[in-house]
Amino acid sequence: ALDSGDINFYEQAINAAVSFCIYLKRESQFKELANFARQALGLIEDQKKLAYYRISYFLSEGLRMLGQYNESIEAYNKALEMNSSYAAAWKGKGRSLAVLSRYEESMACFEKAIEIDGNDAEAWNDKANVFYDLEIYNESLKCFDRSISLYPKYIDAWNNKGKALYD
Repeated sequence: ALDSGDINFYEQAINAAVSFCIYLKRESQFKELANFARQALGLIEDQKKLAYYRISYFLSEGLRMLGQYNESIEAYNKALEMNSSYAAAWKGKGRSLAVLSRYEESMACFEKAIEIDGNDAEAWNDKANVFYDLEIYNESLKCFDRSISLYPKYIDAWNNKGKALYD
């Protein structure tokens, strides 16, 4: 673990680790993200720190994007144990569950994300996608419309709505 004797250095190192995770995700370097996040988590002494669950979230995202859905769900659960109001983690967990066709659990995750932030266009789009996968097109369209009303330039929501209208 990092020596927390020098608190200032320790805090800077943790913040740098979070920043590096953000960079790796933005650059779509998911294998590197998962590996780095695992290593960084092993160095943080206080698991109640904001940085710890943020890095746990990035580990989850890296695993999800690598197709390691069960492992990502476990990592999201860890992040959510530390902060159950972390909407991004609820969305990521829901996406992993949806890929595994665990739609009821997936829907619950997206509803939790929306409960935390009702103006999250991605969460509404994700919820709509679950309705679409369940072939409940009317509800799907309502959720796509809500997503688009929140963020009119959200291309994924527009594309998904068009697909739902076509089907």
